[in-house]
Amino acid sequence: MTEATVTPDPTAARSTLLNELTKALKQIPLPHVDVDGIADSRRKDIDALAAANAAALQGAQDLGRAQAELLKGALEQAQAVLRRLRRSAGDATPSTRDLVVQGVQRALSGMKELAETGYRAQAETFAVISRRAQEDLHELTLRLQPKAG
Repeated sequence: MTEATVTPDPTAARSTLLNELTKALKQIPLPHVDVDGIADSRRKDIDALAAANAAALQGAQDLGRAQAELLKGALEQAQAVLRRLRRSAGDATPSTRDLVVQGVQRALSGMKELAETGYRAQAETFAVISRRAQEDLHELTLRLQPKAG
C-alpha cells in the first residue's frame, strides 16, 4: 500500500506562523507599538519574497525554453549541412558555407536573446524586492510614530 504524498500549502503555513507570532507579541506589554501593523509588514515582506521567487522561477523557465529552442535550431542547421555534404560527396560549395555561416549567426543571435532573457528576469526580481523594501521603510516610519489614543 503506497502512502499519498501531501504537499504542504506554503500560504497556509505562512499565515499560521504569522498569526501565532502576532498572538505572542500581543501578550507582551508593548506600549505604543502597533503589533498588527508589524505583523502585516512582515506578511508583505514574505509575500514580496514569494513573488520574487516566482519571477526568478519564471525567468529560469523562460531561459530553459530559449536554450532548448536554440539547441534545436542549431541541430537542425547541422543536420541540413550534413545532408547537403552527403549529397555533394563532401564538396563544400558556397551554398554549404552559407548554411554554416547562417547557423553561426543564428547561434550568436540566440545567445544574445538568452542574455537578454536572463537580464529581464533578474531586473523583475530586483524590482519586486526593491519595491517591497521601499514600502517597508515607509511602513516602519509610520510605525515609529506614537500611536494615537
